[in-house]
Amino acid sequence: MLFLLKLVDDGIKLLREGKVKALVHDGPRLVYLANKINKKAKRKELIVLPFQFNLKYGIVFPKGSQLGERP
Repeated sequence: MLFLLKLVDDGIKLLREGKVKALVHDGPRLVYLANKINKKAKRKELIVLPFQFNLKYGIVFPKGSQLGERP
């Protein structure tokens, strides 16, 4: 299922609530927002994969997601 949202904060809220499995948005902004959230929580809640599209979009997943980085 695909959701089109007006605000990235709405997407992050859905992600943190487990209502979506990933979020696609501007990569550098996702890194900034994930770092801000992780710092406030004093733990890693969100990870941003080092994946780039030609448009420099990134994908963020909740920590431990099966869609995230593999060991």
